[in-house]
Amino acid sequence: MGTLNNKIHKYQRLLAQLIEGKAQLVNSTPGEGITYQAVVDVKNNHFLLVSVGWSGGKFYYQVLIHIDIAPDGKIWIQQNQTEMVLAEMLAGSGIEKKDIVIAFHPEYLREHSGYAVK
Repeated sequence: MGTLNNKIHKYQRLLAQLIEGKAQLVNSTPGEGITYQAVVDVKNNHFLLVSVGWSGGKFYYQVLIHIDIAPDGKIWIQQNQTEMVLAEMLAGSGIEKKDIVIAFHPEYLREHSGYAVK
């Protein structure tokens, strides 16, 4: 159990750094009233990047990235509305490919991805 908890804690740190870093990066460039918020919930293992604000007279709210850590330690990429290839970035940061599930793909596609099926 200690090994699983250690892995989850490591993954929490990596995901928090990714989400918070991306929010800081895009917020540091001049924009049109849209801000990017990092939502990091380590108690429940949810990590989101949300854009919110007004631009051109319209209100915008969008979940750009949503990643969860399951109780078995697998990373579930629930949403990716960015140009980043999250699975590759996560694998490159030390998360094992067998622990990354691209959840928004159906299982029959996941089995050919090189990442976890479930």
